[in-house]
This record gives sequence, C-alpha cells and structure tokens, in this order.
Amino acid sequence: MRPCSLVRESRRRCECGRPTKECFHDGKLSEVRIYPIDFGYGLPMSQKGAPRLSTGKVAQRILTRMQRISKLLGNTHIAIQEDIGIIRVGPDGRSLPEG
Repeated sequence: MRPCSLVRESRRRCECGRPTKECFHDGKLSEVRIYPIDFGYGLPMSQKGAPRLSTGKVAQRILTRMQRISKLLGNTHIAIQEDIGIIRVGPDGRSLPEG
C-alpha cells in the first residue's frame, strides 16, 4: 500500500482516507471508493496504532476534510455516502461533480 498523502497528525492523532477500491466498466475507470481509516486515537495504548475502518463522526470528519482539500487543489469531487467517499469518473477521465 502506498503512503497516504492526506495524513493528519495532531495531538497524537493520525487519520487517513485510504484504502480505496477502484471500479471499472468496459475497461475504463468509472468510480473510486475511499474507505476512511484511523489509528485508534483515544483508545487504550494496547489498541492504538493498528489501522481500522472508521465509522460515524470520525469517518465523516476524515471524508469532509478530504472533500475540502480536494476542492482546494483542483477538480476532484468527492461525494460522501454513509461512511464512504466516492469519486465518480466521467468518460473523459475527469471527476464528475457531486449529485
């Protein structure tokens, strides 16, 4: 797995938006799903550091931050459905607007 470029470290907290799942239709990328993970901030020392899928408020915080950063950096639109970020890709290979 490649290192995440959107890692946040603050007060012993580290959150990241990977892993991802890519979906293809007719051999072309059509969608990328982002599954937010965290490293157990606030858990007992014996449970910290092991990556786990995030849910609820933690997942929403990670995905909302990725959504905000993506808008600032370019034209990548990330939709949030439940606890998953979704980038839909058009036929030209560009990200499609949310909605």
